[in-house]
Amino acid sequence: MQQNTIDVVSGIFRGKRSYAYRKAVSLFKRFFDELDDMNKKYMLHALEIAIEKWDPSPLYHFLSFKERESVLQGIEYKLVDVPFKTYPGSSLIVLPRPSKNVDVFKDFLGRQDYEVNTRKVHPPSIQDVSDLLYYSLSSPGAFTSGVLRRPFTSFLGQPVIETYMYTALDGELYGKLSHYLPHAHSLEVIKEDDLLKEFYLATLDGFFEESYVIFIFTVRYNEIFTNHYHRAYRIALLEAGSALSTFLRVAAALGLKARVSLDFIDRHICRHLELDCYSEFPYALVSIFRA
Repeated sequence: MQQNTIDVVSGIFRGKRSYAYRKAVSLFKRFFDELDDMNKKYMLHALEIAIEKWDPSPLYHFLSFKERESVLQGIEYKLVDVPFKTYPGSSLIVLPRPSKNVDVFKDFLGRQDYEVNTRKVHPPSIQDVSDLLYYSLSSPGAFTSGVLRRPFTSFLGQPVIETYMYTALDGELYGKLSHYLPHAHSLEVIKEDDLLKEFYLATLDGFFEESYVIFIFTVRYNEIFTNHYHRAYRIALLEAGSALSTFLRVAAALGLKARVSLDFIDRHICRHLELDCYSEFPYALVSIFRA
């Protein structure tokens, strides 16, 4: 393994000399030596991304799930120590990158008693939403994805790392998706300016017909990882299930209920929306309310 590659790995882990660090370097060395020239180039690029974006997720494509769990999970939260803000418009849940098995995703949603079917619901209060955002996004280990661990200064419709995340509060995308999402007609587009205030006002004024509803989905990952995409499916699925399960547990602990609807948008709609995606990708509608 070339010395500059070791330096890159060292940069990712910020010079830590822990057991996890030493094991990670050893693992990367073994993988790097086994790669052909093209994949070595890809891996080096992934390492550069990890440093530049303060996020280890590009490296996941070079590890099996078990290897990724044993090496990266214990240290990934140390990679990003930049404070982040919790806005309602930011992606509260990291849904999986394109996956063809929604049933597997549902297996990770957690206990089913978080889902209710009654239509007699009430929008959450300002404090409800504020608490839910704060505890969901700041709890240690709440999210296994590094995507959320960065400041949300400009997020609506903007790429975050190499994953695109949108919410129903993104007016432009909302307009495009309203023809395809079954419940989108019940949402009102919130202005990007002064987003926090506008969101609260919309909630209090009853713009949402029955509850606070958002949809979040991811669109694509960098093209260089196409050859490793089958591995990314599974990893992203587990991350998304863990994130969503945590979100629902926090909601329950705060006395809130949640309804989750999952579906897919296929490649034809992707192209129509001028979005880049390799196959079907999932989205979720999440209703947060007081029963």
